[in-house]
Formats: sequence, C-alpha cells, structure tokens
Amino acid sequence: MTALVFGRMNRDNWAAYSTTGERNHVITIVGYDDNYPKENFEVLKDDGSSDPDSIPPTNGAFIIKDSSGEYGGFDEKGSFYISYHDHTLLDPISFEFDKSDTVKYSELNYDQYDFLFVGWCASQDHDSESKMANVFDAEEDEYLTQITYRTKQFNTSVHYAVYKDAADGSPDSGTLLEEGDSSHWFAGAHKIDLKNEYFLKKGEKYSVVLTMTYTADNGNTTYTNVIPYATNVFPFGGGEANEAKVNGVINKGESYLFNDGKWTDLTEMKDDLTKLALAQDGERSVPDGFKAMSIDRIKIDNLPIKAILVPADKHN
Repeated sequence: MTALVFGRMNRDNWAAYSTTGERNHVITIVGYDDNYPKENFEVLKDDGSSDPDSIPPTNGAFIIKDSSGEYGGFDEKGSFYISYHDHTLLDPISFEFDKSDTVKYSELNYDQYDFLFVGWCASQDHDSESKMANVFDAEEDEYLTQITYRTKQFNTSVHYAVYKDAADGSPDSGTLLEEGDSSHWFAGAHKIDLKNEYFLKKGEKYSVVLTMTYTADNGNTTYTNVIPYATNVFPFGGGEANEAKVNGVINKGESYLFNDGKWTDLTEMKDDLTKLALAQDGERSVPDGFKAMSIDRIKIDNLPIKAILVPADKHN
C-alpha cells in the first residue's frame, strides 16, 4: 500500500507520475506492466506544450486499485497506472506478500452491506458497553470460514461473536457458533480466520457481533463503533462536474448498534449518525470549486462487517 498525488496524472490514460515525495491519497498495488509506455504519462502545460518532467525515464508501471470504483480509472474497478519511478513510492505505508503455493478454496462468497466507494469513518464512542452487528441470510448452502471488520483508531481490541438463528432485532441471540478476541495496533481492515467452518443452509440467518474497545495513551479505555460514510466531495477536484454521486442504502434488519443496554436498527439512527459524521468531518479541507461541506452532502453506510463463505459444493 502506498500513496500518490492525483494532481499529476494523465487522465486520458489514467497514468500517474510524480517527481516529488508529496502524497495525498492511499492506494494499493495489485499488479504491474514492465512494458507500459512512458509516453502515456505525458501531461501538457497550460500553453499546450509537453511538460518534460511528466515523462518518466523508462517504461513500466504498477497497476493500482483505488477506492473510486466507476467514478475514475481505466476500468470499472477504479484501476490506475503509476510509474515505477514515481517518487511517492519511496515511502510506502505497508507491504504484504502471499507466498503460499496453494489456495484452499478457489471460490468464495462475500456477505456485506457497505458499498459506498469512499471509505471515511466516524467513531461513536461510549463509556458503557457498546456493540455493533450485521445480520446476514445465507444465499445458498455454504460454510462460514472468515469474518472481516474495520477499526478506526490504533490500539483497538475486538471481541467477536458469531450466532446462528438470531431473533429479529437481537443479533446476539440464537446459537453461539464461536467467539474470540483480537488486538490491532494499527487502524484499518482486518480479517479473522474462524476456528471452525460452520455450515449454513440457504436462507438461514446468522449474525456477526463485535465489541470494540480503544485504549488511549493515558490508559483510558473507551467502547467504540465504526460508522462508514461518504461525501460528494471527490478528491479528483475540478468543480461540480467531478463531484461524486453517493447514496448510502441501509435496509431494516441489516445493521445494528447496541448502546445504553439495547439494540437499535441503523435505519432508526441515520439522522443522528449523519450529524456525527459531519461533526467529525468538519476539519477536512474542501477542494477549490466545491461547495462547503453540509449535512446533505454526507451519506451514512451500513456497518463495515463482512463474512466470507465457501459454497457447499466447493467445500473440501
């Protein structure tokens, strides 16, 4: 994972090359092309002439995956090219390589509700016990093998619990399949391998319940929930024509928050959570040409809890 400067990009080819170390956006490298033409990075000056500093010394580019989806990139997945010589690559955030020669399961199913393409998060913090949960329906006969979730703060501990046949409005009821604990020093997305693989019949309801606690430098511990949201302010800049069109769709019975001793459906909390996101978003700068941030420009998404399953006919 690394970062780049979007302002230095050939937007016809979606090819980025920067000669400075300045970074303003996080992306992930997913591939490469040793023969990608260096000329594809060319950027024109205001007078229409070629900017010689926009062309890297040699061919070759990494293929990156961004969070912008259909709103940018050379494909519907938000993919871009970044030159091997791009200076923003000199300070990566993290490296992760998979050296395994075999994959246990080649076909997987993913249950999730959070689909907004920009991944900002607000945090809902409490002194008393607080939990978050997603409830899913198995789409076919399948085995639940992993869960994923997102943390917003560093030094966060997570207690997870997975239930089958939870009652409506009560995600932590039903049959407890498994529970466990995990700690994460860094904020971000995390994947947990369940201790066992749990068979679910098509249409069977199951839930993933998380209790997150954040420990500050002074030792104080706070319960925290992660609330995803997106805004119409889009990082490519350039005015109204380039503003993202976002819409968070949350249906009843999908996501729940447990506060003050009771579970509440997220559909009943959207207004309050939108105000929370606006309050925590206020310090983020707005590019030139965009309207100031306001409540109608923020859309709340479902909770960032996902499940990974293996179709029964593909299960070993």
